[in-house]
Amino acid sequence: MRQVADEAYAFVFKSSLDLQNATYAELEEIFKNTYRVKSDVCRKCLKFFTEFSKDAGIPLSPQITKKRKMPRAGLVPKSHTKKDSAKTDENSVVPYSKNKMPELLPWHQMLVDKFPHFDPTWNDEIKKKWFEAFFELFKINPHR
Repeated sequence: MRQVADEAYAFVFKSSLDLQNATYAELEEIFKNTYRVKSDVCRKCLKFFTEFSKDAGIPLSPQITKKRKMPRAGLVPKSHTKKDSAKTDENSVVPYSKNKMPELLPWHQMLVDKFPHFDPTWNDEIKKKWFEAFFELFKINPHR
């Protein structure tokens, strides 16, 4: 594995970076400068590199290997995401009442509901266009 690491990550090992004393940011800079990858892709590459290095017996600085959850730039920490707050026990039963379940409407009814209500204060040109559109909508409604 060490031989594979030496070949695959030659750009790291040939750099002036001392992996036993380097910071995560310094290692990240080498990956970004070499491959011009976005931050999210770089983070994944570094994760793979650190795990591979561990398996290959390559010593890395604790500043690179220590596990810490850092929010990515511009993102909310995971503890504040909707996904986490919506987690439930797989075996829990979600109570519901048929009276409170929304009624599923046919597509034509949903389309009609989106159509603007007629307003008698509109000018004649808008009224004419509204009626034309309404009659076109009426033609495609299969449940007249």
